[in-house]
Amino acid sequence: MADVSAAFQQLRPICILVTQEHNLTAITNLEQMLLKKTFSDSVLQELHEYIAFPLRLVLKQYAARDEAVCVKSLECLTTLLSKVSIQKASIFLDLFSNILHFISSPNRKAGFPEEVKLAAVEALNPLFANCLVSCYSTLLKESLPLYGGLVAGLLDITAKEKLIKLRLFSLQLLLVLLNSRRDKELTELLELIIPSYLPGISLNLTKVITASGEKSKILVAALELMQSTLITSLSGDQDCSEDAKHFINLSSGDGKFIVSKTKEWYDQVSKNISAVVKKVAGVCMNHPIYSVRLGLLKWSHRILLNCNCYLEGCQGVLLDVITHSICDVHEELSSHSQASLRDVQDKVEGVSEVLKQRLYDVVTTLPRKVSRYNETGGLSALKIFNGYLNSLKSEVDALLRCHSHLRRIGLALCQLLQLDITAVSILDSSQTETHKLTAGSEEFPVLRRQFTSFADNSVWREIRTAIHTIIKYSDTYLVADYFVTDFQCCPQNRLQCAIILNECVLYHIRPSQEEGKEGSRCVVDTCRSILELYTDWYRRLQSEARNGSRLSISQRNENTQLHCFILEGFVAIHEVTGENYPELLLHSLYSILESCSHDNVLIKQTAVTGLAIVSQALHYSGTGELIEKHSNYLCNALSLNIRRLQRYPTSPSVLSSILIHSQSTILPYIDQIIIEVLLTMDENYADGALSLLKVLQTLTRQLSLWFSREPSGHVVVDFHQAIRDVRETSAQEVSKRISDYVIDYYKTRLAADDVNLALEEEDLNEEEAHETVEKPMPEVEKKEPPLFFRLTKKVLDRCRHLISHSNPQIRLLTINIIQESLTVISHSQDELLPAVHEVWPGFAKRFSDSEPLVVIQATHCLTVLGHLSKDFVRVRVGKEIIPAFTDLLQKRAVTSMNTGKAYRHTLDYRLQVVLLETIGKLCIDLKLSFNLLQSVVLACLPYLSVNQPVKLQQASLSSLQQISSEDGHLVWYLANNFSSKVCRLVQERGIS
Repeated sequence: MADVSAAFQQLRPICILVTQEHNLTAITNLEQMLLKKTFSDSVLQELHEYIAFPLRLVLKQYAARDEAVCVKSLECLTTLLSKVSIQKASIFLDLFSNILHFISSPNRKAGFPEEVKLAAVEALNPLFANCLVSCYSTLLKESLPLYGGLVAGLLDITAKEKLIKLRLFSLQLLLVLLNSRRDKELTELLELIIPSYLPGISLNLTKVITASGEKSKILVAALELMQSTLITSLSGDQDCSEDAKHFINLSSGDGKFIVSKTKEWYDQVSKNISAVVKKVAGVCMNHPIYSVRLGLLKWSHRILLNCNCYLEGCQGVLLDVITHSICDVHEELSSHSQASLRDVQDKVEGVSEVLKQRLYDVVTTLPRKVSRYNETGGLSALKIFNGYLNSLKSEVDALLRCHSHLRRIGLALCQLLQLDITAVSILDSSQTETHKLTAGSEEFPVLRRQFTSFADNSVWREIRTAIHTIIKYSDTYLVADYFVTDFQCCPQNRLQCAIILNECVLYHIRPSQEEGKEGSRCVVDTCRSILELYTDWYRRLQSEARNGSRLSISQRNENTQLHCFILEGFVAIHEVTGENYPELLLHSLYSILESCSHDNVLIKQTAVTGLAIVSQALHYSGTGELIEKHSNYLCNALSLNIRRLQRYPTSPSVLSSILIHSQSTILPYIDQIIIEVLLTMDENYADGALSLLKVLQTLTRQLSLWFSREPSGHVVVDFHQAIRDVRETSAQEVSKRISDYVIDYYKTRLAADDVNLALEEEDLNEEEAHETVEKPMPEVEKKEPPLFFRLTKKVLDRCRHLISHSNPQIRLLTINIIQESLTVISHSQDELLPAVHEVWPGFAKRFSDSEPLVVIQATHCLTVLGHLSKDFVRVRVGKEIIPAFTDLLQKRAVTSMNTGKAYRHTLDYRLQVVLLETIGKLCIDLKLSFNLLQSVVLACLPYLSVNQPVKLQQASLSSLQQISSEDGHLVWYLANNFSSKVCRLVQERGIS
């Protein structure tokens, strides 16, 4: 009591001042005193009526005139109400009516500012939260219109005001109004009254939730308020309007605030709320903010648990929300959704059957939703589908054993994965330069899938997840068998089935711990079945490719994509089976190597990258070791197929792939195959020479790469022998010098005394010289040249007969093979020079060939040949080639003068560029005579004219600079004379 008296003495002057002056300063001082915690809560509880009186008076009489006084009074009242509990209904109702005036004032058209409304809402919150339940019940019983006015005012603020804090506090106050505090009487009152506000609350909250750009906090609060309103409205017994009169003193006209909760009313509510639930779920299900999706999940969970019997029409949508969150990227939300689903399955009967039926319904509409909606809508539908699969788990296997369910899911996946086969890039059949791709140089799969129903890669990832989930919870062999059958029987679904089968295999790359021996055996059996299917269809594609003219563009596109999918399937199968089942590789290795040399770039890159992945999966050091380990099988197949070249025209390409993707150690394994290629070429000069020459071109190119910097074995032996010879020669020279000095000295001393002695010495020297001459030289054993030397010589021997072939392509390939072959054997002059002599007659005629491309290729080859042979071909080049070059350059110089851009795309222009770029280096390497250099310089000088194309000027200048390094005076003299002639011609033309 002493504390109360002391507090009263301190508060009395301030309260009197507020009552008398009702200004801002007095109210602020009162608020500061309450905030300083000078008084305990128990003391304030005793004096709260006294403190509240001046504030009530200010709010009732003066606050409307001054907004600042109004706001400060409400804030001071909020501070007081947060520390005390209102226990008298009269005080509660008076405070409520005074504060409500600032929220909902029918007499004030303009309404109060947002700051006043915010202060009023903040004051009502502790008023309802801290009052006794009896006070709240009295409000509901006696002042129901005021309560309705508050609800309407708060909903109006939520829908129309812009201040985020005001709207959020309004939603939180509505939640406080729905809190029954576990009081039976208050709960019954709310269950009777709130249903009358259900339409208004639902409509306003739906507008708030579906509005674009709404803040996440507002959405979460609105969802929580909507679920509380639904649960409160649909709780309680039906037809309880008569019982309402027992609780509520209805005045005249107040009966409209109580609805009759009859069966018809529940049916109508269920119908109307279903539309609201679908709209809200559709907006918030894919919301980017995590808290909104979590709020929607809790919203669905509570409604399913508490209102399931009344909202059967919404059950599917609410389950969609929960299952959609199972596949959410946030683990917390995913785990929360799984726990919510388990809770619903435990507490709500028949949910499992609803899940199965819902899965069937979702699958039925899935392709239409993905194709018609935007990417977000399609992705949401797929997440719901994956959620149902994850929720059913082991029951998925039982569902898929029903043919109708398996057929429906398979049809939906095929419709989703329908590919666009009209892309031009698929038929890009340009043959790029053969090169070796390594693992990691290309993404795998190389073929970019272009689907007709969607373009976003996230949708494809979600479909992959769905396929993997189906495989996870079902029998892999059963699912694969269905799609294998569909692959064979349904041509329009063949590409889609291939994608699904590949994903079925890829799922097992990382086997789970749950798979035992039976599971792994089932996976291997599935891989065998798919491998047999793909091997058979690969042969069919090869057969159709030979008759490509009979196929339409769409069919060729489809075959190209199917070819890539089959290769991807081969790779996936070997990744799964690994080194435990090496025999499976025998079914596909030949096909993969054959595709590595395919004309289509997509197929080629897929095969090359796949081969590298397979070698890693089988734990080989590289593709070379993989091919060497299986060389017996490959050589056997190649030997049979090359002999029947007309039936297997692509078999040489397999040998090319082996050479490209192997190392030099492969030669001993395939030397007999190369010899068979040469023998086959002898029998097929007309038909199969082109494909066989491509193999020889690949062979010589690889030999050049492997052995271009490694000296051959017999060269190493000669090198050591030369070192020994040098050492022996040095010793002999030293001995000879010493003996000569002694003999000369001896001769000089005895020359005058004994001539006979000198003659004897002369005879002695002659005998020694005779013995030295007759001493036999040690014989060096001539070793057999290495294997790559022998193979290169055999290739050269065949090619010198084809260099004059009537087909220009064969002539081009032959020249290229000769160039590479000469590079391979360039280490041994004893082998190189005879080879050059043999090919020279036919090679020299190629410089007068009718095809400019052949002349260009021959020029490149001549540059290499001149660098390697030099003196050996100097006379031949100067006599047969240089005159032809200079004559050609002089004639074409007039043609290229004053030409436009179109001339730069002609073969004549390319030929001129090549000749001008190479002729200077050729002159330097061969050290041509003065007359030949003079003719070359005179042929190059006209191209320095500004009327010539720029590239020709640059090439001519480069060659002249190279020649000037050999004979600068000649170049200067001829250039000076040429420029003088040009000046005279210009002057003569100007005079005339």
